[in-house]
Amino acid sequence: MADGAMVHPLGAGIAELRRDDARDGEPGEPRYQQAFLSTMQAGRADRRLALIVLALSAAGFAAALPFAKIPLWHIDGFIPAYEAAIIVIDAITAVMLFGQFRSSRSPDLLVLGAGYLYDALLVAPHMLSFPGPFSPAGLLGGGQTTVWVYMLWHGGFALFALGYAFCDAPSDRARRRVGGHAVALAIAATVALAAGLTALAAQHDALLPILLGANGYTPSYLVAVSLTWMVNLVAVAVIWSRRRRTVLDLWLMVVLCAFVFDIALSAVFNAARFDLGFYAGRAYGLLAASFVLGVLLVETGGLHSRLAAAKALVDGYAHRLEDRVRDRTAALEAETMERQKAEAQLHQSQKMEALGQLTGGLAHDFNNHLGIIIGNLDLLADQDELSGDQKELVNEAMTAAFNGAELTRRLLAFARRQPLRPERVDANKLIAEITKLLRRTLGERVELTLHLDEAIPPVRADSSQLETAIANLANNARDAMPKGGRLSITTGVR
Repeated sequence: MADGAMVHPLGAGIAELRRDDARDGEPGEPRYQQAFLSTMQAGRADRRLALIVLALSAAGFAAALPFAKIPLWHIDGFIPAYEAAIIVIDAITAVMLFGQFRSSRSPDLLVLGAGYLYDALLVAPHMLSFPGPFSPAGLLGGGQTTVWVYMLWHGGFALFALGYAFCDAPSDRARRRVGGHAVALAIAATVALAAGLTALAAQHDALLPILLGANGYTPSYLVAVSLTWMVNLVAVAVIWSRRRRTVLDLWLMVVLCAFVFDIALSAVFNAARFDLGFYAGRAYGLLAASFVLGVLLVETGGLHSRLAAAKALVDGYAHRLEDRVRDRTAALEAETMERQKAEAQLHQSQKMEALGQLTGGLAHDFNNHLGIIIGNLDLLADQDELSGDQKELVNEAMTAAFNGAELTRRLLAFARRQPLRPERVDANKLIAEITKLLRRTLGERVELTLHLDEAIPPVRADSSQLETAIANLANNARDAMPKGGRLSITTGVR
């Protein structure tokens, strides 16, 4: 027999993976605890399926009951094959329940896991003591031992089921207090119990009443089988009375009912071994194990499928997140480059501003000195005693001083400390005047040609600003021709 498995992942982000009949746990219960059959409340679909299985089992029992005493073939290999299958199924179920206990720390799982282990351990001596397969009288004392082991096997598992039913669900804090060594202690105690009961059944002559007499069953047998039958029915009733029945509770009741049918057919209403009741009862025992193990495997397979789908979903989110991080990183790198470029431009503009301030300061001071020179030259030019040559030198000095003043005005305009002075400007004349300066600025590798239209009218502009604009355009053209070339300045009217 088998029960328990992890099932629905109830993560809010994977709603499409939930079953239509998904159940919620108790308020305050950790979400991971709701993933176990032992804690998940039975839904309508689970109850319907269990009821169908129970109805079919009851129908099969009713159909087989009138023919239970019909003798059939004597097959010595039936018992070893049948009970070996039971041992394997019970052992797998016990391992899985103990594994769930290690995750949930729920004592009821520990008790039920010990019950399945006990069931597997008692099946082995029953098989070894059964007359025929291994020796004519059995290896552990013959028929009396076989009958007692059978009673201890079926009645003992029902007592473990009662223990499971009486275990209340612990709080999360109580779960944390349960140590991992509890599984080892439960296994050791179960092995010791099974060994002690097996030894007791093997010494039945001195310690236990006789169950099989020369003429068939004894009154003690009827008492023993009635008690075994009764304890299974009581276990079903107690589990049914639980306030909150889980999926594990539901299928455990189905298993116990199958045990009741097993005992009735193979130990009460049959006539002897290897009749129809004998075989039918063993079939119910095997089906009882297969029912719950099948549910366990289906739920586990469904969990694996949902986990795979959830993993694929998370991987998709991870890939999209990586793409977004990569795009954002590229955008940040571009922003960083733009910021660095802007900072460089700001730094250059600050340098140019500082240079302009320095140039403006120097030009202003130089203009003051030129003012003194021009004033003195003007006074000197009014002197009558100057000869013609002297006056000519004074006039040339005055012209040079005015040219210096004009240069100072241009420097002040470059430094943006000179206000704009719009006036009528002859563009052709202005270009012709700055050509010599441009030729020296552009260098020998750039050929400068002028195409000036004499018919253009004067323009209204600040001559200094116009000269600066033409000089900047010429310097930009020179920078665009690192290997030299031809620069043409053309004027005209459109």
